[in-house]
Amino acid sequence: MSLMLFFLSVFALSFIICDSKIFSPIRELLSETWSFFEDLFACYFCVGIWCGSFLYILPTSVFKPLSYVLSGAAVSYFLGKTLDLVENVTFHLYSKRGDSDD
Repeated sequence: MSLMLFFLSVFALSFIICDSKIFSPIRELLSETWSFFEDLFACYFCVGIWCGSFLYILPTSVFKPLSYVLSGAAVSYFLGKTLDLVENVTFHLYSKRGDSDD
């Protein structure tokens, strides 16, 4: 098992559980029902431990395809955030340059 795929999979699964819109109804229901889950979902470290443990015990036949899907999601997230950052920096650089031309 590739360690990088494992790390990316743990991050992606943690993100889905803690922050994604698709998991929001389940997250809200569990948080309202048990305060334990409210605290858990607020902690990436805590969720990451459980996600890592879950992925580690999966048989290879299940983990391998799942890891590709989750790793792809994590890479897409990182690339999307990187593009957002580049766009923001570029916008601010060009807007400042435009202000100094006046």
